[in-house]
Amino acid sequence: MLIRNLRRSFFSKLEFMTQLKADVKKFESSLYFEKILPRVFNQNDPQFSKNDDVETLTRSISNPIYDLLDRGGKRWRPALCFMIADLFNRNHKELYEVAALVELIHNATLVVDDIEDDSVVRRNDKCIHIKYGVDVAVNAGNYVYFAPLHYFLNSANYSDQKKMKILAICLNNMRVVHFGQAWDIYWHKQNSDIIPTEEQYLKMAQYKTGALSCMAAQLSCIVLDKNEKVGEALAKFAAQIGIAFQIQDDILNLNGGEKYKKTKGYLGEDIHEGKFSLIVIHSLKQKKGRLFDILKSRTEDQELINEAISIIKQTGSLEYAHKRSLEIIEEAWKEVENLEFDCPEAKARLKDFAKYLIERDS
Repeated sequence: MLIRNLRRSFFSKLEFMTQLKADVKKFESSLYFEKILPRVFNQNDPQFSKNDDVETLTRSISNPIYDLLDRGGKRWRPALCFMIADLFNRNHKELYEVAALVELIHNATLVVDDIEDDSVVRRNDKCIHIKYGVDVAVNAGNYVYFAPLHYFLNSANYSDQKKMKILAICLNNMRVVHFGQAWDIYWHKQNSDIIPTEEQYLKMAQYKTGALSCMAAQLSCIVLDKNEKVGEALAKFAAQIGIAFQIQDDILNLNGGEKYKKTKGYLGEDIHEGKFSLIVIHSLKQKKGRLFDILKSRTEDQELINEAISIIKQTGSLEYAHKRSLEIIEEAWKEVENLEFDCPEAKARLKDFAKYLIERDS
């Protein structure tokens, strides 16, 4: 009840989010996604020869990716790009290409992640690998990891020096994403009794989820020609936002109600997968036996999943995780607090935006 009341009080202060959501909608309608990934591959594109079967490329690459992309999503990484533009009183359109790059790559990671987690539902519809086949989903997802890099390297909008910086940032963060995913997969799919520590979980979340928000901040600062000190501070803050966002996702997975259940298919998917979220790690410290057994069983029985959630609630682990996410944002803000920006109001909004992501209910 306390968390719910604090959330309600906080949201009443976020009038700026209405405008930000409108800005994101405007970006979505700008067709920048299609500049990077054609919705329909064209025979006249110089990369193809006369007899290439571009229709199959549309069906097996574009269609699956746009199927997921058109379902919507939180789009908080593009929103972060636009909030960074606001810090310097710059036009959001200057970062449309960066926002499209990061969001496309994010959606590609979701396609692959759903295969790795054997998920069924994503954004109120069947997962891409279920609708199109695992082979098509893997290939389409992997293609979109690289398509934005190809686009930027061939763009006339950036100097060669800037292109190399963009490439290095993208490659480094994608490397890190795969480290985070490797930890997450192995911890919940291996058969030993190893339980990761809280510190290990936070590092995993920083890599798996924080890397793409870090990428968004770094690329935004590169494109806007901001100095390295400012870029590093915003990138560190963005990475920590990613951790806090992941913690809130883990909370909603177990306690998100019907709204979250509709999006994911059912509550407690993490229990079924045996995942060691911060919540579970904390709860296991208090009461390991029965909860650990349920996690190891990979059960699809909703009654057993509900039992595990009940144990977690009894140990106060949901409240603990929420408290830690708030602490992470406060600690991370120290990287940004003493920096001066062209728009002080935008600086205050950036911190509120970070808090919004960990007070959301879906």
